[in-house]
Amino acid sequence: MSGFLLLAFVNADAQITYPPRTFADSSHAPFYHGVASGDPLSNAVIIWTRITPAPADFTPLTVNYELSLDSLFSSVLASGSVITDSSFDWTVKKDVTGLSPNTIYYYRFDNGSGNYSVNGRTRTAPTGSTTDLKFAVFSCSSVFSGFFNAYARVSEKSDSLYAAIHLGDYIYDFVDAEEQIRVPSPYPGDPVTLHDWRDRHEYYLLDPDLRAAKAMLPWICLWDNHDQDCGGNYSCFYQGGNEAFLEWMPIRVPDTTNQLNIYRSFSYGDLADIMVTDALMFRHGDTLTNGEYNMLGDTQFQWLTQQLLNSTAKWKLVPQQRMIGGWYTTGIPAWVLAMIPNNGPVFDDGSWDGFPGTKALFFDFLRTSFIDNTIVLSGDAHVSIAQDLVEDPNNISMYDPNTGLGSVGVEFLPTSVSRGNMDESGAPLGTFDLINNVDRNANPQHQFTDFFNHGYGILHLMPDSSIAQFWYTPKLQISTQDSLGATLIVKDAENHWSRNSGYSSVENNTNTFNLFPNPTTGLLTIEFIEKPTTDITLSVFDALGRLHIHEILSGFNWGNMHLLNVEQLPPGIYFLRINNEAVRKFMKQ
Repeated sequence: MSGFLLLAFVNADAQITYPPRTFADSSHAPFYHGVASGDPLSNAVIIWTRITPAPADFTPLTVNYELSLDSLFSSVLASGSVITDSSFDWTVKKDVTGLSPNTIYYYRFDNGSGNYSVNGRTRTAPTGSTTDLKFAVFSCSSVFSGFFNAYARVSEKSDSLYAAIHLGDYIYDFVDAEEQIRVPSPYPGDPVTLHDWRDRHEYYLLDPDLRAAKAMLPWICLWDNHDQDCGGNYSCFYQGGNEAFLEWMPIRVPDTTNQLNIYRSFSYGDLADIMVTDALMFRHGDTLTNGEYNMLGDTQFQWLTQQLLNSTAKWKLVPQQRMIGGWYTTGIPAWVLAMIPNNGPVFDDGSWDGFPGTKALFFDFLRTSFIDNTIVLSGDAHVSIAQDLVEDPNNISMYDPNTGLGSVGVEFLPTSVSRGNMDESGAPLGTFDLINNVDRNANPQHQFTDFFNHGYGILHLMPDSSIAQFWYTPKLQISTQDSLGATLIVKDAENHWSRNSGYSSVENNTNTFNLFPNPTTGLLTIEFIEKPTTDITLSVFDALGRLHIHEILSGFNWGNMHLLNVEQLPPGIYFLRINNEAVRKFMKQ
């Protein structure tokens, strides 16, 4: 049933009228909420589901699982059963071990009576020599603020991805009054009890696009302030939010003596180490010598720096919740500041800007320890920012904004999946370029900004470089649109976003030709707006500026269309240039 659906059998508390694209996976009952996997190691991965008991049935239930090399489950490698009950909210988590590295597996669950869950797909981490990795990056996904088109697009790209990294605010504890796009009736209240938080997770997985993204990829997750009710307080685990998060997410808790300690690391061969860092829970505990709070707490800060020192991987990824680079307001006109909440000299003192001592200590560690190739992944801000990491971007003795010299690493902050930004704040779209220019003047370390669009990020790691892509999808309506907003490159050992990668992050949008399909798997159609009357020079470059295809088209008896075969190109982002004038980006899958 499309549109509205009543699911009294899923939520027995009340008859709820659901907004569009909100429904349970009834075809796989009693596994209405799909499946998920997460925290992949080279030899293990967590698989997850939730079984819905019959009304008023509180007896424990046995759930069986199977993991196979094929989606038909003709070669089952692991199987077993898990008992769940109301104390786990009927969720099932199994850490399947003894697996092979860099291997795609399929998994499913059943209730022993012939009822199966949807099939899930997951992937273990590689070991040893690794030459190519891709990750999707999400944050700030309010189911009330818009449609989850970003999750749908990533689920479609899952074949080329190793994992999805969610940086927090996976669920929201409230409905934003200015963003009531998909709100059920009765109006949802803010969660207070453990039961409330469990209900919120249950409601989220009535979204089929979220279910698809969680079924197709392993997830590496972090909580943020909207996922729980702690607000940085150590002693809040049994207030509900954190407990429900650990039940409903495929997360491995590394410290069973304190389940608030979810910082943990993952190895992806010799190409990447991922050090998941919690910049929320320990920010008001330990203090530095200057009296400021240590944002990470002493124990976690020591853990992170030791992880970085010990890492022998080419790239060091640090997923965490809050913007670590600067976002300063000095020089920003008052009319812009009126549209963006700010904290005086900085836009957000809840980010690392509010903990300058911790930031300086961490940046100084990277510099003095000669740690290269650190990429910090950040969420929370609802905007798109790629920036160099430097303590004071206006101190020319420390940092050259023209070259990036002086930066100790880079930050990749993709936009929100659905939470609002300047568009929802009332800024007209016509001010897009003006606001970006104003920001760059005040924050020269920012190499790309977009304060209007929503979507997700893709991070592509290779031995000689890493490529960050900002992908944008609509959120106010159901859509298949998927637009590449910008591509930035950081080269091995440079520790700043490249200024000379062959093309800037903004392409030449001269409207002389169209490309489709984009992304493509082999054939790319070039449609000229007007039929060419002279020879055409066609060149294809990769994101590092290397030439791959060079053709001269003549004899225009083919009209205004040309088929370009790019099947031989490795998967990645490319630029098509016509006559050294117009440029279009395209993606080869």
